[in-house]
Amino acid sequence: MRSARAWRALAALSLVACANPGLEGSGSLPELADAARLPARLVLVSVAGMGVEQTRAEPGAPASMPTVAALGRAGARAAGVDAVAPATSYPAHATLVTGRLPAHHGITADRVLGAHGSESRRATPRPALRTPALWDAVADSGRRSVALGWPGSNAGRIDLVFPERFELAPDVVWKDWIESHLSPGLLEPAMRRGAADPSIADDGPARDRLLVGLACDVLGSSTPPALLLVHLSQAAPALAAAGPDSERAATALASTDSEIARLVDCLRDEGFLESSAILVVGSHGASSVDTAVHPNVLLREAGLVVPASDSRAPARWTAWVSANGGSGLVHARGEDDARLARRALEALAARSGAFRIVAARELLARGADREAWFGLEAAEGFWIGEAIDAPLLAPAPVRAGWGSLEGAAAPGFVAWGRGLRSGTQIDTLRQVDVAPTVARLLGFEIGELDGAPVAGLLGLPAVAAARDAADEETSNGP
Repeated sequence: MRSARAWRALAALSLVACANPGLEGSGSLPELADAARLPARLVLVSVAGMGVEQTRAEPGAPASMPTVAALGRAGARAAGVDAVAPATSYPAHATLVTGRLPAHHGITADRVLGAHGSESRRATPRPALRTPALWDAVADSGRRSVALGWPGSNAGRIDLVFPERFELAPDVVWKDWIESHLSPGLLEPAMRRGAADPSIADDGPARDRLLVGLACDVLGSSTPPALLLVHLSQAAPALAAAGPDSERAATALASTDSEIARLVDCLRDEGFLESSAILVVGSHGASSVDTAVHPNVLLREAGLVVPASDSRAPARWTAWVSANGGSGLVHARGEDDARLARRALEALAARSGAFRIVAARELLARGADREAWFGLEAAEGFWIGEAIDAPLLAPAPVRAGWGSLEGAAAPGFVAWGRGLRSGTQIDTLRQVDVAPTVARLLGFEIGELDGAPVAGLLGLPAVAAARDAADEETSNGP
């Protein structure tokens, strides 16, 4: 039997679907007469919190994201997506543009580990990617790229950038900050579209609306980009505040879908739709949580974390759990500290059932942070936090979590357009395969990879011939 909350969410979804018909209400996708050619441009949209369930429409039920579902139905969708470890925003976005695992591209968590524990990456300078990205290959080919709100794009070789979201100090004036960090070529259209409004600094509908408006502006410019990256983030705070089954989350995802429909309409209005490829990917999914566990409290009791005078933050540590919500990565100054931390955390896992220990070899196999001694994977319903002055177990401060090391809450993926097959479903796609597939569609290579182009998605002649030969060999047997 469905819970009352689930019924409310279903009712909200029905209302939202009526208000947001997606592509089917604003113009269907055209038949592609020359789908086997390389696209003139590629649009890669990442959506915070979009899971595989948002990419499909069940018979007789409204699609939660009708535009996304229509793209997947007319083009291709993945039934499952293998996310990076941990499945959080910064590692995922770095993988989506490099085709490398976090251990190789160097962005292993949303926050940076420092002398006083985990520090907000948004408030500190970003380290550069260790590996080439799609925008490097675009620049090398003499073409243009644009990144709008894309995490980790600020230091890239990109022609136009609207900055990723940063947590700013209280004394920083948003208008002054955004004017000094915007690419000059975006300053006038961004200000005209309301970028000076402080609400643009936060993940929400206003920010997504602005970013899609800017995407339409650059597509309509005299020099439209070959690669357009857009990150839509309004669903993340809605999911965290109310949970995946909530009316608020359904509304936020539907609003995101409307922005994607608007972007498709802009491609159509500029005459670019039939010559473009569109990929929509979830940066991470989301799972319901109700209970928080704070393992650093236990490490403090063991003397591995020494609190500062206010006791809320560590003055120093010799072992520390860098929490990702759905997981934690355990760092230590030395082997003895790591062993002591593991004994304490194994005991907590056994008596609470809040998480399981993830061995270092498993982290290495998943391409996670090589500096971690071991990891923690949250059990269903649990959320791993970093507090050192909270109860060990407490009600979770959020209603949804992500950041699994093991692929829980898989993100979604759909693709449509020139160079892509139509009416295709891929059983499992890896996030690490997205960048190689994009590179193949744009006609270049991006160096050493952990992923590979997904032949089942591509409608390009050389790829299709190789795929058909492999299929024939498989059917004929050895």
